[in-house]
Amino acid sequence: MLLFIVSYLQTRKNETVALDYLEHYLNEKEHVINTQTLKVIDSYDMLVQMKTMQKEAQLQKEKAEMIEKNNRAEEAARVRQEFLSTMSHEIRTPLNAITTIVSMLSERSNDEDTKLINSLKFSSNLLMWIINDILDFTKLDLGKMMLEFHPVSLRELLENIWKSYDYQAQEKGLRFKFHGGISSEAMYLVDQTRLTQILGNLVSNAIKFKKKGTVDLVVEVTKKGKQYDVLTFKVTDTGEGIESKDLVKIFESFSQIKNTITRKQGGTGLGLAIVKIL
Repeated sequence: MLLFIVSYLQTRKNETVALDYLEHYLNEKEHVINTQTLKVIDSYDMLVQMKTMQKEAQLQKEKAEMIEKNNRAEEAARVRQEFLSTMSHEIRTPLNAITTIVSMLSERSNDEDTKLINSLKFSSNLLMWIINDILDFTKLDLGKMMLEFHPVSLRELLENIWKSYDYQAQEKGLRFKFHGGISSEAMYLVDQTRLTQILGNLVSNAIKFKKKGTVDLVVEVTKKGKQYDVLTFKVTDTGEGIESKDLVKIFESFSQIKNTITRKQGGTGLGLAIVKIL
């Protein structure tokens, strides 16, 4: 009986030791797993951070390249505009002298010389018009042109524009009509020079590229208000029209369609670009 009790106690002691070993093993295993898990997490975090840093570095590089590209484009545009402005002013000085001399010669010319002088006058005026277009485009492109508003009798202004181009239309056998739905007493704050430039460009183009038919300048009061009116200006003609694919091109700077015609008529391709910017 005593031997059985001793044996029993020894067995219980061995079970306790075994359980202690098992518990120790499980604790160690959990510790190792936790340590490895933390290492994996740390490695993953480092990998994510590295990728984030690489992506940020790439974005910064692309941003720097874009800024550099924009700076080069702006510098090239500035140099181009300064060149155009300088050359236009340099050309204008001797051209003014030519225009003055031509006017003086026309007063004392005989019938034989009149045709040549008129041709020279036309060419000098055309060149002056081209130079003015380049100067205006340069100012607009650099944002240096300011609108100046003054009270103007709009009907009187439009009638003057009509009279200015009516003779040009008659010379080509065209009819140029003005339809004004504005009373002569109505006064508006208008930049007279720029409005004349816009409508003049549109009318001049309409006349330039027409061989026959009519050109109409129309203004309508679309909406009347206490302080402001909404006005609609239209320049229409009976020409062959413009293909839909070319409608966007005609307002681009230095862009011309129908090259065969434009070479005969002259021009820089800036007129409608100036109209759009204004």
